Order: sequence, then structure tokens, then C-alpha cells
Amino acid sequence: MWGPAVGQVPGSTVADNVMFVASNGANQLVVSIAGTNPGSAFDVVVEDLFVVLQVPWLWGSDAGKIAFGTLSGLALLQVITPGASLPGAGKTIQNFLKGAVTAATTITTCGHSLGGALSPALALWLKDTQSAWDTDGNATILCQPSAGPTPGDGDFATYYDASLGSQTTRVHNAIDMVPHAWNETDLSAIPTLYVPNIEPDAEIYAIDIIAGLAAAGGNYTQVNASTPALPGTVNTTLVNPQWSPLQNFLVQALYQHMDAYALLLNMPDFLPVMEELRKLLSGASVAAAVARHQQLATVVHT
Repeated sequence: MWGPAVGQVPGSTVADNVMFVASNGANQLVVSIAGTNPGSAFDVVVEDLFVVLQVPWLWGSDAGKIAFGTLSGLALLQVITPGASLPGAGKTIQNFLKGAVTAATTITTCGHSLGGALSPALALWLKDTQSAWDTDGNATILCQPSAGPTPGDGDFATYYDASLGSQTTRVHNAIDMVPHAWNETDLSAIPTLYVPNIEPDAEIYAIDIIAGLAAAGGNYTQVNASTPALPGTVNTTLVNPQWSPLQNFLVQALYQHMDAYALLLNMPDFLPVMEELRKLLSGASVAAAVARHQQLATVVHT
């Protein structure tokens, strides 16, 4: 119905954010937000990891704070438009919805990983600004984020839950490390997620300490924090005794963050896609990631 719209920050040569709207033809719209593009510095450095700074939620009073990275991603989603040959060309998401919602309509925002943090933020922004694009109140806003890190602090989570908590279905794997970010208690559990199959070493603990320092004092809290987790289990076939604990940890973390969800949600048609993605992002990519983490740990220690 709208998009896909691709967002790029100044100077970027890759897709930093992508979003589209689909419909089943029965007054049900789904706003789908892409996860992290590993080739996007804006995604990785800003949207994913810039959590040391929090900023107030701008569209509600006493609404708490969100991570600067989350706000940066939301700001881009608010202004991107589809290209000239695509549905909704030249229209922002709000302008599109203003013309599309003319009768009772459900709008579900969703996304995985980075999209799992941005979709609650987008849903709440649409809710808080609904009078500007849906003057008759025809829209019911829902949210289904998966595998997302925390968008904001405890006050933000309280504000969100009061507004959209009952209309949000948060999906997360119990041993996916990404939803453990950035709550400090949850972060502390990351090194031992795959015990006894993968025993943490000093490098794994160092990465966790760095993450904890970035989030320290932020009181990061998941929206719908009490939502039961999907019962993930360690994929022991991926554990290679010839690899270091960090290499095994990263491969397992990637699996638990991606293709494990296809099994846990009983979506076998996604498994071939997940397998190809896992192959592309493991092996040499894991070795490169290990090198980067080791370098980062050395710099922080120094």
C-alpha cells in the first residue's frame, strides 16, 4: 500500500532504514520496519549502540526518556517517503495514513531486532499524534515487536504500557541476547545464556561489561516487560570445539536472534531463508566480529 521507503542519513550509500505498509484488504494495515543493516554505520553505531545518552519522549508529558539511537531511527522513519514509482510516492507515513484510514482500521507496527525497538516507538508516536492524521479516531493501533532491545527507560515503559500495553504483543526468545539489552540486570545474564554448552571466557565478560557501562544508570526497561519469553534452547550442532568461546558464543547468538524464531513460532517456510542468512553472517564474518570486539575490549581496558 505504501513503500517500501528507504531512509539514508547524509553521506550514507546504503539503506539505513526501510519501512513499508501492507494490507490484507480488510481494513488491516501492517507497518513493517526493517532490522539492522550490518553494512550501515548509522544502524550499528547510532541506532543500535548509542544508548549512553537518553532524550525525553517529545509527544507526551511525563513520558520518560528513550535512547538517542532509538529517537534517531524514529526521526528518520517519520520523514522518509517512497520513490516516484512506488505506492504512496512522496508521502510520509502520517500523510499516507491520513488518506488511507477512512473507516475502522487496525494498524499494526512490527519489526525484528532494531525493528523491534523502533516499532513500539513508531506505534506510540502514531498514538500520541493520532489527532493530526486520524481526526475521526478510526484507527486502532497495535504493535508486535520481536527480538528488540529496550527503547527507553522505566518511565517510558510505564507510559507506553498505559497507552499501548494491552495492544502490544512482544515476542522474544529467552536466550536471544538482543532483548537482554539494555536493562542492566538482563545484560548481566548474557555471558551465561549458553552454559554449559558454551562457557564464558574473559572476552565474553569484557563485552558484557562494556555494554553495561554504556547502559549504566539509564534504568532501561522493556515495554510489556512481563511478557513470557519463547523457550529457546541451545543449538549444540553449531558449537565447534575448535573455536574460541567468543566465536561459538557469537555464532550461537546469531542463530538465537534469527533462525531460532522460525522454529519457536512454527514458521518452517522461513527456515531456508534463515539458514542462508546465518551462513552469510557466520564464518569469516564471525572471525571479523571477534577481531573487532577484541580490539574494542583492548581500547576500553586501556
